[in-house]
This record gives sequence, structure tokens and C-alpha cells, in this order.
Amino acid sequence: MEATTLRLVFSTAPEGIDVADYDAWYEEHIRDVVAVPGFLRARRFTVHPRPGRRPPSEYSFLTIYETGPSPANISDHLRTARPNWRPGWWERLDYASWQCALKPGYGNPVVTDEMFLAISSPPDGVDAQTYDDWYRAHLTENSTVAGIDRCWRFTMTPVGGHAQTYDPVTHLALYELLEPMPVVFDQLHALRDAGGMVIPAWFGQINFGSVAVSARSAGVTNPALPGGS
Repeated sequence: MEATTLRLVFSTAPEGIDVADYDAWYEEHIRDVVAVPGFLRARRFTVHPRPGRRPPSEYSFLTIYETGPSPANISDHLRTARPNWRPGWWERLDYASWQCALKPGYGNPVVTDEMFLAISSPPDGVDAQTYDDWYRAHLTENSTVAGIDRCWRFTMTPVGGHAQTYDPVTHLALYELLEPMPVVFDQLHALRDAGGMVIPAWFGQINFGSVAVSARSAGVTNPALPGGS
């Protein structure tokens, strides 16, 4: 079964919690979550912040869940399946979560070892359709550089943690990287300087957050799917 949406969960281990202990809890947690109806696969990443003024670039870790169109509520399911799933430090956990729906015209998303996420929303005075039309062309331009393979765009909806307190973010561009992000940025800058990008007058007004991420674990699959455990 292929994913049609993604759930992004950015987090940072609470103060006083060893990262190794946090990793051990989270690896068990994602196994519980992928058993929730509608969740297909999950993988954890280390976050490497890139230029961009908007959250969630301040977080240390990212979990990407591949989901079907209507995933069940995680908390409601785990209250029954594992009543004590929340550790004692849960209330101190800093996290932000978004549900991301694939925009029309793109193949099913694939979660790989090295990825780049650009999270944004239209600047003031630019309507959503104008922004969407420009970004569709912008993604195609970006995908011509050697360090980027596949790419996708999504509509973002906040679903948990601090995501609901930030200024609204509505757009995710997700890139599969073939080379380290600093190399890719050099390629993108060269493309721009050569006139290979259309840069609108309002480009510098976009508030965005961007992160490169590298796989922290091999990932897990829903036990009901082929390859699941």
C-alpha cells in the first residue's frame, strides 16, 4: 500500500533526558504508532537546520509517518492498546506535528535516507493560487540540479504540539537528496545566477523554515503490510 499523506512530527528531547534513552523510547513508540489504523510506515531522522526564519527549524529530530487518507487518532488508539505509553517526561516534551496532503500532479511520496524540507506559506498580499502556481514551476526548476532526485509538494495542516501555536504554515516542498545539502545549495545558487529560476518580486518576503534531514533509523512498517514486523 502506498502513502497518500505524511505526518511530520518534529521534536527535541526534554531537558535532563539522555538522547539514547529518548531514542529507545521513540523507537518503541513508532512501532506502536504504525499499528494504528491508517498508519503505514515510520522513520526517524536527525534534523540539520538550514536558512529560514520559520519553525520547525529549531527542532533536533523528525519522525515521518507515511499514512493513508484518513489515519486514526494516535492518542485514542494507544490509550486502549498501551495505556502507559506516555513517559513521565511527556508534559515537558517540545514537539510540533502536521498532517501533509499530497498536492495533485505528483507521484506517491517516498521517504529516503537523505531529504530536504522547505516549509512555508504565501507572503502577505500574495494569494494562495498565485503562490501555488509559482511553487509548482519552482519545484520543477529545482529538480533539474544534479543533487536532487524526486520531489513532492503538500498542503500542511497542524495536528499537535506547538504546530497549532505557530503562524500558519500551509506548504511543504519535500526533496530527495542525492548529494549533501551544502553541495545542493551551491547547485541551486548556480542555477539561479544562470537565470534558471523565476524569482518573483515578493520572494524575499516569504517566511519559511527549511531543514535537511538524515535517517536516524531503518524505519518500521505496519505489521499488516508486506515487510511489516
